[in-house]
Amino acid sequence: MNQAFTAKYTPNHVLLGSGGFGFVTTANRVTDGIEVAVKFILKEKVPPNAWARDPILGLIPTEVYILRNVHHVNIIQYLDYYEDKIFLYLVTELHGGSWGGPSLLLTSTLDSQETASSSSSTAVNGSILERRNSCDLFECIEFYQRFNEDQARHVFRQIVSAVAYLASKKIIHRDIKDENILIDRDFNVKLIDFGSATLLDAEGNVVDGLFLGTLQYAAPEILSGKPYRGTECEVWSLGCCLYIMLAGEAPFESPSDVIKPGRPLAPRTELSQSVTNLIMWMLEKNPQSRATVRDVLRHPWVVGSN
Repeated sequence: MNQAFTAKYTPNHVLLGSGGFGFVTTANRVTDGIEVAVKFILKEKVPPNAWARDPILGLIPTEVYILRNVHHVNIIQYLDYYEDKIFLYLVTELHGGSWGGPSLLLTSTLDSQETASSSSSTAVNGSILERRNSCDLFECIEFYQRFNEDQARHVFRQIVSAVAYLASKKIIHRDIKDENILIDRDFNVKLIDFGSATLLDAEGNVVDGLFLGTLQYAAPEILSGKPYRGTECEVWSLGCCLYIMLAGEAPFESPSDVIKPGRPLAPRTELSQSVTNLIMWMLEKNPQSRATVRDVLRHPWVVGSN
C-alpha cells in the first residue's frame, strides 16, 4: 500500500461497494479522525481514452481530473490521490447516513418499511471487509418505497443543480442513477462515481461517442446506436430518477420499450399535473423536443412555484 497514503489515513475494514473497477472502502484521517471514502481503482481497468494530464499530478484518470477541478455542494468533494503498482487511490469526503430516525423531511413519508441489516463480511483483495450500507438514493427509495412530491423536489433540485453546474463546465456524468447519488437523513445529496464522466467539445458533443452508463437510465438515441449529445441524455437520466423517486419503479419495463414509440408506464400513485408534465418532457423520446437542463432547473415544479 502507498506509504504516503498510510501516513495520512488509517484504512478501515469497511466495504462500501465493489465492482469490476475495484472497490470502495473507508479510512480515517490521522490528523483529526475524520472518516473518508477511498476508491481503489485497478489501473488495468482504466481505458486508454479515460486519462487526462493534470499540471500537478501528471497523467491521471479523467474521473480524478474532473473531481479535482469541480466544486459544488452536491458533488462529492475530492481530497487526495495516490497510486501503487496495482491500484489508483481516489480519496473523497464520506457522505450519507441512516434514514431511520427523525428528519425534517421524513415526517410526512408514506409507506415506510422495516429493513433487515445489510451488514455482512466480504473478501476483497485478500482481506475480510465488513460491508456497510452505501447510503445511496437507491437504498433510500427501497427503505421508504417512494417519496412524496415535497421530498422528491428537495432531492431532485439538488441533483439538477449539480448536473447544470457540470454542463456549464462542459462535463457530463454519463451514469446518473439512484445508486450514484448519496443521501443523508435530511435528504441532502452528493453526486458520486465519475468513472464514466467525460468532457464535451466546444459544440457540446461527446468526444468519444461511447456509452458507459446503465441501460435502465439510457436515452433512446443511445440504445439505438445513434450519435448523441451529452446534456440531452443527462436530462433523460434525470427524468428516470425523478420517476423512480415518486413511483418506486422504473418508467419503462425494458430497453426495447425505451426505443419503440410509447409513453412511460402510468405510475401507481397519483401525481400532480405539474410534475407529470415535467417527467413527460424529460422523457421525450425525440432529443430535439426534450427539455434542456435549463428548462428543468427553471420548471415551476422544481422551483416550487406551482
